[in-house]
Amino acid sequence: MKDIAHLTLYDGEERYAVIRADYRAFLPRIAFGVLWLLLPFFFFFSLLRMGVFGLGFGAALTLSALLYLFSLRATWHGSALVVTTLRCIDVTRRGFRRAIIAAVPWKSVTAVHVDAQTVWQKAFGLGSVRVDVADAVPFSFVLSGVNDPRRIQELFDDVQCLRSHKKAV
Repeated sequence: MKDIAHLTLYDGEERYAVIRADYRAFLPRIAFGVLWLLLPFFFFFSLLRMGVFGLGFGAALTLSALLYLFSLRATWHGSALVVTTLRCIDVTRRGFRRAIIAAVPWKSVTAVHVDAQTVWQKAFGLGSVRVDVADAVPFSFVLSGVNDPRRIQELFDDVQCLRSHKKAV
């Protein structure tokens, strides 16, 4: 797996920020994975009484829960929004599949919005950041569950201001 820290940058391009979803956004899925992992241990003696089938079923549940938790970690660690001096790079990974990388130059970024927050997100200070892009086909990058989304929006505004200031000079 190619780490986000090792993304190939252009000559003279510097990384401003790497924005990932906060781990708290994954807490419900982590809790589900942990319960799934512990389920065979709650019924350990019942599974033992079932013989080989019970042991196989318990082992299958345990291994599938571990696979789910590792897949969840790969999704969290492998997905990010990378802000550089020349472009905005969206890296999206779902489970163990190869990351999908989409990069757009700053001139194509039209707006950065903080989407409406759910009750869960408000309670933990999380939110979703949407970057609108006007290219040949308009589209958006969305990163959900980021910590302090207003600060991320201000970062994008500052970078766009800095870019327009450099062009004017």
